[in-house]
Amino acid sequence: VGLDLGALPIDYEAPAISRLQVALSGTATQQVAFGLIPLGAIRGRVVRDLNGNGAADSNEPAIDGAVVVLDDGRRSERSKRGQYAFEAVPSGEHTVTLLAESLPDGALIAGEATHRATLGRERMAIDLPFRVSIETRAEIRKVFPGRTAAAPRPAPGARVAGRAPV
Repeated sequence: VGLDLGALPIDYEAPAISRLQVALSGTATQQVAFGLIPLGAIRGRVVRDLNGNGAADSNEPAIDGAVVVLDDGRRSERSKRGQYAFEAVPSGEHTVTLLAESLPDGALIAGEATHRATLGRERMAIDLPFRVSIETRAEIRKVFPGRTAAAPRPAPGARVAGRAPV
């Protein structure tokens, strides 16, 4: 007896054993059960925490291009419009890490760089936001003194005292 793995719903993972051999004699029956493993999702946002309140508020600007890693490099996603998503994640304990080196210059992770998440029957989707602060540096501008006004050039052919015509 076996499972048709191609017919499994996309949000379930096949069990480790998907075929069993069963011996029956005469009119005997036997019940066989396969435990399907539900798949979940870990999603979130990478935002700039403008007000420094420690929360990823809906009106705060998104950070694009940040790399978020699932389970120490098993999978990774790059944020688009500040959003990242890992779909078809098996039940169990997971780690989700924001890579600091993928952030814009002057950006620092505000809060934890790694979150722990547990997917299971009671919670198959988790939202994990990451907050980033960006150090703004004072802009330094150097003002160079202007050139001194040059003496006007004489018109072509004009005589200047002590000089030949130009």
